[in-house]
Amino acid sequence: MWKAEVNGEKVRRTWAETVERWLDERQEKRSHKDDLRIAMWWNDKFAQQQIVYLDQITPDVVQPIRDAELGREYVRTLDKKVSRVGEASVVRKIQKATVNRKLAFLRTIINAAHRRYLWLLSRPLFEGYAEKTRMRYLEPHEFARLVTALPDPYGEMATFAVVTGLRRSNVLGLRWEHVNMVRRTATFPEKLMKNGLPLTIPLNATAMGVIRQRIGKHDTLVFPNTAGNAYQASQTSSGTIFGTHGQAGCVKGVRGWT
Repeated sequence: MWKAEVNGEKVRRTWAETVERWLDERQEKRSHKDDLRIAMWWNDKFAQQQIVYLDQITPDVVQPIRDAELGREYVRTLDKKVSRVGEASVVRKIQKATVNRKLAFLRTIINAAHRRYLWLLSRPLFEGYAEKTRMRYLEPHEFARLVTALPDPYGEMATFAVVTGLRRSNVLGLRWEHVNMVRRTATFPEKLMKNGLPLTIPLNATAMGVIRQRIGKHDTLVFPNTAGNAYQASQTSSGTIFGTHGQAGCVKGVRGWT
């Protein structure tokens, strides 16, 4: 490396040092554990192909890895609460969305090496799979029926989520310290955000109305569960909330929010 720097030559950087630097810079991300898991997956795949340097990671190398992963069978251990009687695990197949997430991580690392670290002169293109999506949007009158059918505080959480556009985790974990009643804003520190960046959003009249209704319910949390703790994602799953209560409100095809 010293010789290359003295002679003005381009230092050949490795995949390992690149992904390690990127992960070190983003340890506060909420998805850091997922990033580590996917990084280890790529580490293993590149090791099998004897890929060491960034410039060795080409579409011709990545495409066979991508294709081999799609449809690969794996065993998933089931939660006792959701598994059928006598069933502890089930065999699943890797779907396109999972492969695309791994490719997205690879693109992020390569983009950082190219744009930020200046370790790559060019940026290869890694194509993912086209996913079939089916969007179901609620009409205003449908949403009104749904909110009416939902028990407290699910209706208020749903209303707050819709008018703010916040992710489920941010609504469930909303604390009074995040809310500024005077400025009519909600501020989330970087450690609570998926992208690792702090976020401040304005609260309109509807959102402020929900907030005011929650005053006095809990000292810390805006939307506590019956035990006084923050709701878990499983307590607000599609089947639990938007399935049962959505049907009660005569709203069909509701999936929930993430």
